[in-house]
Amino acid sequence: MGIYFKLYPHVYFIRNKNSACLYNTLNGDMISLKEPYISLLELSETNTDLQNINNNMDFYNQLYKLNLGAFYRQPVYVEKAMLGLGEPLRKVVPETHLIKELQIEITKECNFDCKFCIKEDNILFRKTGCKRWKNEGKALKLDEWKNIIEQASQMGCRTLTFFGGEPFIKYSVLYDLVKYAKNFSIANIKVFTNGALLTDEMLSFIKKENIELTIQILSFDENCFDKISGVNGAFKKVFRNLDKMLELGIQFNILFLVNKFNETELEYIKSFKTKIKREVVVDFIHPKPENNFYSTKYINYIYAKERRLIKPNLHTFMFLKNYNCCYGEKIAISENGDVFPCIMSRQLKLGNIREISKLYKIFNTDFYYFLKKLNKDKIEGCKECAYRYGCIDCRALEMAATNKLTGMEYCEFAKQLMGEV
Repeated sequence: MGIYFKLYPHVYFIRNKNSACLYNTLNGDMISLKEPYISLLELSETNTDLQNINNNMDFYNQLYKLNLGAFYRQPVYVEKAMLGLGEPLRKVVPETHLIKELQIEITKECNFDCKFCIKEDNILFRKTGCKRWKNEGKALKLDEWKNIIEQASQMGCRTLTFFGGEPFIKYSVLYDLVKYAKNFSIANIKVFTNGALLTDEMLSFIKKENIELTIQILSFDENCFDKISGVNGAFKKVFRNLDKMLELGIQFNILFLVNKFNETELEYIKSFKTKIKREVVVDFIHPKPENNFYSTKYINYIYAKERRLIKPNLHTFMFLKNYNCCYGEKIAISENGDVFPCIMSRQLKLGNIREISKLYKIFNTDFYYFLKKLNKDKIEGCKECAYRYGCIDCRALEMAATNKLTGMEYCEFAKQLMGEV
């Protein structure tokens, strides 16, 4: 009888030329491996008798203690845990095109005039959020929006997210569309907002309809906030509304957008998060295309791979292995009816809803299918990285920086793998 070791079904072993990663999809741990441990694991995964490997049992014992694998007395085959169809069936069974999230831009107008947000341009410095995009045509009417929502619901959509501009400038439209969406079992409603326009009537509606808000905070200092927003009194309005939302128990989270004007304020995030007991996400103005708004203090962190890494469960791992993290399950419609795979990916226009009339026609195009399947194995740098199935990137942002759909700018590790640094 021999001694054999195999990883458990929930543990995936992914390697590249010089490194490897173990993905524990039960708890989300990602464990980095170097030689000689990579070669040792490759031997055990191919049912090599460990009695033929001298002085390396400590490594396998450690994996056993971490609940990553088990010992056997004979060669075994351990089928990996998975979700959905296996690879052979994917090649013959047609995919269903489901929309989990519909993103709609009901207005490009905004009550703020933020220093880093140039009105009427399509230059992208940030991830998903508000932007005053260039006006490309006549705005959709209420009935047209309702038709889009109904179509999306028939394709499985259960999340509706409003973007701008500032969505609450068109409060009457937002109000009607939220009510309409609820008729089609779209119960998960989200709004990205600066929070300054919220009235007591709006807050009451938000509470009643269980709407989740993402509030973009520009600064914790009144003078700095008003300077960035271009609006005197903006700070007081936003933070007064935050207090009201806390009193009402409204669902919301905070996005703090780091730029050169507020880069010294990150030290306040922890105490602020403790005070409001809500999630606070930190994002950054990015340095490309060239601009004067990004934080030089955090430039190294902007390029660090660690800020992209997540704790992947089995669903996340399988999804990132097969689909693009942004384009796999959503569709976005701009104010004038242009259709995109993401609200920020304005370079990837899929059509206009007025011209195609039916959303499902978009999903039947080769281009949409290509975007949906644009997983990490096809992204420059990522395809050589062992951590690619536990990492989230923003294609819209990377494309804006590199002018390439599969380009990679904001990951120093990926650029090293590509030989650029």
